[in-house]
Amino acid sequence: MIRHEAPSGAASQALFAEYLELVRERLGEAFVPTEEIFATEDDFRGEGAAWLVLYEGDAAVACGGLRPLAPGVAEIKRMFVTAAIGPWGSPRSTGAWTCGWRSAC
Repeated sequence: MIRHEAPSGAASQALFAEYLELVRERLGEAFVPTEEIFATEDDFRGEGAAWLVLYEGDAAVACGGLRPLAPGVAEIKRMFVTAAIGPWGSPRSTGAWTCGWRSAC
């Protein structure tokens, strides 16, 4: 199930923390996340923006946001799938995630 949620919500924050930990493992402890790279929570609110969290049962397993850049142009930021379901997720969750992005646009 895909839910539109606030990027400041508990599930979103837990997934983003896991994502940042993975990035730090790959880039080293000196890595400092910046707004330019990861955007801000406010970037995922308002007209043309979206924040989605994918659930399998009660577990939040993926998240991502749509950040508007210009009229009719946006970028996907903070898209992450937890290691608990693997790099591509289950076939069911992958299909739901794809449909969720289409409905968010």
